[in-house]
Amino acid sequence: MNFSRLFTARSVRAKLLRLYLPPLVAVMVIVFAILILMSYNQQRRNLVDSLDNLVAASSAGIAEALWEFDPDGIDETLERIAGLSEVVSIAVYEIPEQLIAQSGPIDDPPEAEDFRRDAALTFDSGEQSEPVGHLVITVTNDGIISAISRRIAMAAGIVFMVMIALTGITLVATGRVIGRPVSAA
Repeated sequence: MNFSRLFTARSVRAKLLRLYLPPLVAVMVIVFAILILMSYNQQRRNLVDSLDNLVAASSAGIAEALWEFDPDGIDETLERIAGLSEVVSIAVYEIPEQLIAQSGPIDDPPEAEDFRRDAALTFDSGEQSEPVGHLVITVTNDGIISAISRRIAMAAGIVFMVMIALTGITLVATGRVIGRPVSAA
């Protein structure tokens, strides 16, 4: 088989491929881009919700440890929180703005405004709530970016495989449907 003749500019095969392959690839790229963007937005919302839940779950225990002057309890809680892969930094401040404990670079700005929470810590003695300090937690979207990068690579691979498959199908189909009748005539 002469492969140079398969894709000559005037061949039916080349014309068919030029006709449907670019629009199909464009549609696939657009669909994958939309799906990946939707996935990123959902994962980002989940990260922010996770941050809110982390702050809510940690506040009472840290506030109690501050009230009872338990630095070991504060350090243990911070160590557990800092062990989470999405947490970049965490800091506990006592009133008036005295840093009690920290983990990570607390002075670095967050990647996005909603990736940092500053929550007031209040100790509830049952009779009254007493402010004791505040908790600052910052998270990162590195895990999301890594997952999105893998999805982009997978989508590119799928688009490439579809292009190869359609090219092969076009070659076979045009050879059978057009090539045989023309060569028989």
